[in-house]
Amino acid sequence: MQKLINFPMSKLTLAVCALVALSPTTAHAAGSNYGGGVVVVPGVASNSVLCVKTLSSEAQTVQLHDPLSNASIAIGIPSGVFSATQKLVVASIPTRQSDDVLSIYVSVENRDGVKVTSSFREPITLTVTGSKLSPSDHVYALTDGVWHELRVVGRASNSISFELSSDPIIQITKKTLTNRQRLSLGSTGQSVKLAQSLLNSKGFHLSVDGIYGPMTKRSVVSFQRSSHLTGTGVINALTWAGLTSTSTRPSNLSTVQVGAFGSSVSYLQLQLVRRGYSVVIDGRFGPNTRAAVVAFQLSRNLLVDGIVGPATWSALIK
Repeated sequence: MQKLINFPMSKLTLAVCALVALSPTTAHAAGSNYGGGVVVVPGVASNSVLCVKTLSSEAQTVQLHDPLSNASIAIGIPSGVFSATQKLVVASIPTRQSDDVLSIYVSVENRDGVKVTSSFREPITLTVTGSKLSPSDHVYALTDGVWHELRVVGRASNSISFELSSDPIIQITKKTLTNRQRLSLGSTGQSVKLAQSLLNSKGFHLSVDGIYGPMTKRSVVSFQRSSHLTGTGVINALTWAGLTSTSTRPSNLSTVQVGAFGSSVSYLQLQLVRRGYSVVIDGRFGPNTRAAVVAFQLSRNLLVDGIVGPATWSALIK
């Protein structure tokens, strides 16, 4: 029988989840391995609990395997950081984009499933080993809606070790993550236009005017709730991540240029937005889209013609 674990929001690719519905008896019996559980993580549609481990004040190492990334995870905990009244929960989160290697959520709670603390007395060390890893990978923690790059203490051809001082969502990725501007009712400017364009690509119908008014807020709340995010109406890092996640790719990506319109153009515009270019996602290949394509082709040493053919598509979606 599937167990549901509800916990307060936290952010890290390595996840520890707050257990509310899982009783202390069940958690202790599970030891360091727990299968079949689901943690309700805001912004994450599905996940699976990798471990519920009763802690102690002694130094210890927790060994896990993440089936989603096929990676092994070793969590080294120094003595005196936690106590025997606390437990560690780790959940695996499906990655959103091809550059993402692994994503987990980590949390420390008491025996009643209440989150104990956000900051640890001393950092714990995580070592992740897997065929998808490389020495150049980045490790980030998502805390309070902002991505922070974590301190890496060791790298090898297929493993990476880093320190963790709190319990957020952890992500190992091959790309550099940037924090977009936090937006709320009353915000104005290009970032609002970008958000409105992205919302329209998700099926909403907003005027892309750069003004964060009541209609934009209602659309944001609706999107957040449909994405398992808290419906605050404020666009933070988690909401940006959801808005810029890859939409459904058309079955046939045709060559497109000025004057083209349709799903291939919308998908092109979304890929350009994901890479930081300011274009409106409206499915119409106009001058602004061409200018963004030209800039992208220049940055990748491609033939600069403003036409998106096989070579440009390949560079955009790899």
